[in-house]
Amino acid sequence: MTVNEYLITTRITYAKELLKFSDQSVAKIAEICGIPHVSHFISIFKSREGQTPLAYRKDWRDIPPLRN
Repeated sequence: MTVNEYLITTRITYAKELLKFSDQSVAKIAEICGIPHVSHFISIFKSREGQTPLAYRKDWRDIPPLRN
């Protein structure tokens, strides 16, 4: 794995956590993760995850909670 690949993977992993557990905008999450251009962030995210950040957030929030 190259250094660039490692950075992208780390940034997308962090972005996924923020999408799941915060109400920050996609633009703000991109900025927090070190990708200053939201369009570039969306493109990278979609190529890695197969869906846009907003679709990822929606899918995550639509999962019903586990019952004990």
